[in-house]
Amino acid sequence: MAKNLGVNPDKLTQFYRSQSVRINYYPPCPDAHDKVIGVTPHADAGGLTLLLQTSSVAGLQIMRNGVWLRVNPLPDAFVVNIGDSLEVLTNGKYKSIMYRAIINADKERMSIAGFLSPSFRETIGPLAEVVGDGKPLYKTVSLHEFAKLFYSRKLSRKSLIDQLKLDA
Repeated sequence: MAKNLGVNPDKLTQFYRSQSVRINYYPPCPDAHDKVIGVTPHADAGGLTLLLQTSSVAGLQIMRNGVWLRVNPLPDAFVVNIGDSLEVLTNGKYKSIMYRAIINADKERMSIAGFLSPSFRETIGPLAEVVGDGKPLYKTVSLHEFAKLFYSRKLSRKSLIDQLKLDA
């Protein structure tokens, strides 16, 4: 990824030093289609999310062109999601993805997600090497401000990326 962007790999490694893991369990639910969703639609704030879907039960959906598409689990494969901070860092060359998790009416489902996120000392904005002679498309903010925007986005009804975009 760094090579594709023309960035020193050490720069990305140093930027994304925070790691975490979450195990998700989705029990079967007969009301799944009408009343229950596993994880509400969102994009991750971090850099990369590596998702291992541990069973053959589908539940992950991504938004593409305004339509929810099912991501079928593949054995021994990771789903890699780009997060909002990586979209900003790459000045939009890599796009974050909106996704959700759906509950199955008859079968349980599990997944394991690993998150790679910026360290707490970082400032988030387009990398100069990526912008080059062009214009930055996103604001540069402290991680504190980035987190504030991320956690308040539902109140403002705007996505985090929309809040960080500079006026065209």
